[in-house]
This record gives sequence, C-alpha cells and structure tokens, in this order.
Amino acid sequence: MGSIDIVKDLVYRRGDKQIDVPSGDFKQTDKNIFFDSQNNSKPAYTKDMKNVFSNSVFDLMRNHNQVLDVVDVAKANGLIDNKPKTLIHFDSHSDLYNNDKSDTRENIGNYINKMVDNGTVNDVYWVVPDETRNSNQSLTINNSARNKEGPYVSGPKEDTIYVDNSNKTMSFEKPKDYDPKKYSSVPFHKVTANELPSFKNNSNKNEIIVDIDQDYFSNSGNDTFDNFAVKPNKQELQSKFGNFVGTLKDKDIHPVLTTVSQSPEYVNEGDKDALNTFSRFIGQNSKTDDYLANYNHNNISGVGITPPGKNVLTSQNKDAVYLRDLLNNDTHMTQPDEVLVIDQKNKEYQEAVKLFGNKYKLDAPAASKIINDLDKKDGTVDGVVDMKILEELFQNGSI
Repeated sequence: MGSIDIVKDLVYRRGDKQIDVPSGDFKQTDKNIFFDSQNNSKPAYTKDMKNVFSNSVFDLMRNHNQVLDVVDVAKANGLIDNKPKTLIHFDSHSDLYNNDKSDTRENIGNYINKMVDNGTVNDVYWVVPDETRNSNQSLTINNSARNKEGPYVSGPKEDTIYVDNSNKTMSFEKPKDYDPKKYSSVPFHKVTANELPSFKNNSNKNEIIVDIDQDYFSNSGNDTFDNFAVKPNKQELQSKFGNFVGTLKDKDIHPVLTTVSQSPEYVNEGDKDALNTFSRFIGQNSKTDDYLANYNHNNISGVGITPPGKNVLTSQNKDAVYLRDLLNNDTHMTQPDEVLVIDQKNKEYQEAVKLFGNKYKLDAPAASKIINDLDKKDGTVDGVVDMKILEELFQNGSI
C-alpha cells in the first residue's frame, strides 16, 4: 500500500465524523474517563506513574512486533544495556509460537520468539486479563495441556522454553537430546496481574521490560482464542488502568523499557481514545517519551512481506516532535480525542499555540503555521489536524 492509498484509507475510516467546533472552554456531555468534571483533575493513579516509569524508555507503537525495533535502537544508543531482561507481557495473546522453526518473519504473533532466541530476555511472564480466569470462553488458556504448534495459548501456568543455541530456535517441548550445554532454558509463567511476584528482592529487578498490548484492557475478540473478548464500560476501563499502575507499584516493578502497542485491529473502537490517553500518560512520566517515529517492522506480518521501513527517532524528525507535542497537549483536554480543530475559539487550539510559543520561542503566527502545516499532511486540508492519521503515516514511514 503506497502513501496515497494509506491516506485515502485512513480518511475513509474517519468517514463522515461530525466535528463540532467548541466555543471557549467546552463542557463535557457525559462523565469523562480521565477527568473529574468538577475540578478537571486526573485520576489518583497518575501520581504513581512517575514512581513506576521514571527510569524507563517509552514507546507507543501501532504494531506489537515493533518492540524489536525499539529494543535494537535503545541498545544501540546506550539507553538499555545488553544484559538479559525479564519480560512482563500484558496481552490477550502470548505473541509466542510453539515449535516455530521455519517462520522468521517476526510478525505480531511471534516476535517474542526472536527476543527469546537472541537472548534479549531470559524470563517471560505472560500476564493474561483477569477475565480469562472466569470466562466460559477461556477454557483453552486455562488448559494445562500444551498446544503442540502455532500460537502458544494452552499450557501449564509454569513452563519452560528451550532454545537451541546452535540455530537459535525455540520450543516449549523439551528436546529429546536435551543437554544444558546445547540448549538454554527460559522460565515461562502464565499469570494474572495479582499473581505476579514481588520484584523487590529479585536479582533481575533492574532489568525489566514491561510490554503492553492495549487489548489487555479492551479486546474486541478479533483473532483471539475461543473468541475471547473484554468489553469494559468507561468506569471499568478506568479501574483497569488504576489496577495496572497499582500492581506495578506494589510489586516493585520499575522497567527500563516500557512499550505499548495500539493493535487497532483488536481493540474495541469506542475505547481507543481512552487507551491512547492512558498510554501517553505513561510516556509523559517516563525517561524518554514515544521514542521512535518510524520503524523497520512496518506491518503486522513482519519482515519480507513488504520492503522494510527505517528506524527513526522521534527527536530526529521535526514534524514528529510537533505531533508528539500536540498529542500530549490533547491528553490534558477535558475530552482527549486526538483531533485538533483549528479555530481561535477552541481551547485546545489556544493551548497548542501557547505550547509551541513557550517551548520553541515563537510568536503566535509562527506557532499557528506549524499547526496549519500539520493539517496539510494528514490527507485533507480541512482545518482539522487528525493526529491519529498523522501518527499512522509516521509509523508506516509514509511521511
């Protein structure tokens, strides 16, 4: 798909959405997921985010296999070291294949294989949604009989991954010729959040990657075992966010790298704005915010399907930095929606102009020009900066 096709597709998905230009400091029409309508205060758990994530590189990506790119670039730039890490993977899917000796594409379903094979991680926790312990649809994931091949779903709560050191392939099945000199073994744990251990006295406590898929909180059921779905209401979603942050704090989990995958094909449409806002709160409390703008893994199917992209730091792309500024500004609005209406009466637009003026020492016309130039790059010059479209175009390397 070329860049023009991507723009057309994304604009079509925006469809006939009606955008009302708010006058002044607009009011909520219903209770917002993040803000108290009386004092515009954030939820209490946001205060704990700095405690948890302050030492972490952070990246918000579209596709989960782009974790591989973030790890590579963070290592190359000395932000994380080469020591093996504990991976804590919050997801409705394991993102591991069992007995996968031929598929080297590094797609969204098997990229953790690469992290295990190449020694990036030496301990793996798959944190499944709490609902998997109670739902009638979750019989597969609770089955202790391991599936023999393909996406790893069923199997014991405590398992072992065996890596052949000669050809760097892995399997959950213990090899018949097992020899600790020939094979490395990686502990694997399938747990809910409250079943995670405390890392306070863990020897690897300073070497943790927290890897989050937004479908851990909200799952449409697409391409998920037993059609398992998680469809919370607004209050339930906020509670999930609070429980997540509280768990990391209580378990003394302080990651050196935190990644969040938007996985739009798997998340309930009505939850996407809230999920992205929550994710950006994590970034705002991390050591580096939204680390990459473009990725080598530029599609869900992995390498070799289309020409690879190029890893580009957000800080190296001026427009990507401006977009990140606008997205972070959006999170502080009463109703975050990743859309900026260019209108002098719009509170969010006023704040964006003020932000650019203060941060880059610009007068109001110069700050406004940055915003109008971004409007020209989202596919339609319509007085609206559609940040969702822009972000996807950046991630696909189209701009």
